[in-house]
Parts: sequence; structure tokens; C-alpha cells
Amino acid sequence: MFGSVEQFTAIINPPQAAILAVGGTRAELDDNFKPHNKFTATLCYDARAITETSAQRFLDHFAASLSDPDFMMLLMYFSAGWCRSCRMFTPKLRKFYEELDEENRKNLEVVWVSRDKEAPDQLEYYEKAMPAWYYIPFGDSNIAGFLEKYDVKVIPALKLVNEKGDVVDDRVRSDVEGCSKGDATKCYQKWKEMY
Repeated sequence: MFGSVEQFTAIINPPQAAILAVGGTRAELDDNFKPHNKFTATLCYDARAITETSAQRFLDHFAASLSDPDFMMLLMYFSAGWCRSCRMFTPKLRKFYEELDEENRKNLEVVWVSRDKEAPDQLEYYEKAMPAWYYIPFGDSNIAGFLEKYDVKVIPALKLVNEKGDVVDDRVRSDVEGCSKGDATKCYQKWKEMY
């Protein structure tokens, strides 16, 4: 084994292989960030670390949206560039997202939680495969908490999360994979009804 038990985080794709994801280097980004009560991680956007002010603006926008009947839905997406299944699913999720009309896309936020092994790998995968979604930066100390809270044992994993951070539906990955052209809005409406 390449690490201690304390570093163990997950078994990746257990049916295919018993590969242990072992923690590695920790990159500390933005030590002065004060987490908002709804999220406990620094968010990044457009391949740049978000400052405390802009992260707070995103979180405040999300909180303010809760009083709106069409408030934002949140998808937590767990994946990595080294994962073949993720590399196959990410384009489907991106196509699904881009197929939504502008109004629906405005009310659906995707937050990517990377399981990449190094920060450069995370940024490379983000730049190559992701639209301009928020993401948790490599090495953020809260990633393990997200994995535990959302019971992420394998990747890719996609969870529909409410404003309190609770899972509304953990089968949204199969919804996205099952969508044929033109079905994205139908799936979106189904998710909206669950809220």
C-alpha cells in the first residue's frame, strides 16, 4: 500500500478493480477564506481561485435565490481526469447542461469536486473538458467531508442537492445518461418538481 490508513479516501470503481485512492500532496489555497454557513469549501470558477468576496457573492446569490420560486438547483459533480468512466460521462453532462435554454441554465449550478491526484491534473481536466462551472480547488481540506456527506464511493457521481446541502436525488447521473437529444429540459423539469 502506498499510504497509511489515515490517507485512505475511497475505493474507486470497486466492480472493475479494487484501487485505493490514497491522499497525496495538499495545496493550501486562500488561507483567509471564511466559509459561508451553507458551503464549507473555497470555490473556484473559470480556472481561477475565487477570492473571498466573489465566493461570498456566489453564495449570497444562491441564498437569495431561495426566496425565488425558480431558485437555483445545485448539482455536485465528483469526477477526475484519470477516471475513464468520468471522461466518458463528463461530455454527456456538459452536452446536457448546454442543451438547456439560457433561463434553465441560469437556475442550475454545477459544482465540480475533483478526485484528481495533483493540482495540475485538475486544472488540465477542467480546461479540457468542463464548461465554466464552479469547482472546489485541489487540496481543499473539505473535500473529504463532501465525499463522506454525499456518500461518494465511486466516481463519477452526480448529486442533486438542496439549499441546505441535503441530497434531493442521487440518481441524476442516470437521468443525464438516459437523456436523448431534446430531453434535457424534461429532466430539468423533473428535478425542479423534486425541489
